[in-house]
Amino acid sequence: SESFASTVRPPRAMALGCDVSDASEVKAALQASVSTGAGAGGRVRGLLHAAGTSSDRTIRTMSAANVSKVLAPKVFAAWSLRASVSTLGSVESFVLVSSVSAALGTVGAANYALANAALDALSCCSRANAAVASSLQPLPVFGVGMGDEATIQRLAADMEGPFSLTATQYVAWLRAALAPACRWMLLPVIALS
Repeated sequence: SESFASTVRPPRAMALGCDVSDASEVKAALQASVSTGAGAGGRVRGLLHAAGTSSDRTIRTMSAANVSKVLAPKVFAAWSLRASVSTLGSVESFVLVSSVSAALGTVGAANYALANAALDALSCCSRANAAVASSLQPLPVFGVGMGDEATIQRLAADMEGPFSLTATQYVAWLRAALAPACRWMLLPVIALS
């Protein structure tokens, strides 16, 4: 069995705790990262936003609270990060990890598809205003995060075929997606037999 952690060689990074859906906390955390010497030359070179949660319900039973629960870590947080990037000076990358669900949707997860489509739109809007931004739409990674076995089986049934990546496939795709020349939304493709 392949371990996600064993396939990733992370860049030098600093983790700071904050509520990323609260703009003032995000700004303070980013300023703290600069003042404590994060990154090369005491500056932040890039941001990777990969938060998310689910609150699956059918449209008929979905409440505003179900929608807010999913929007907060994805959309509100990305908006706060985007607004705070200007306090960092020039960053080389601002990467939003969306989901393939923004393009394909899944049964019972309209709020999750909405949140991810909003990340894609924020990335496009940022680029249109000459800001660095990328939005990635990965498939779930089997056995990691939201890629638990039950979810993968449900998605495979919804899509009538395999619907996940291995850790090795994901890392290879992520490396290609984060290449300096790549500034588009990327959707990994799986050949279905």
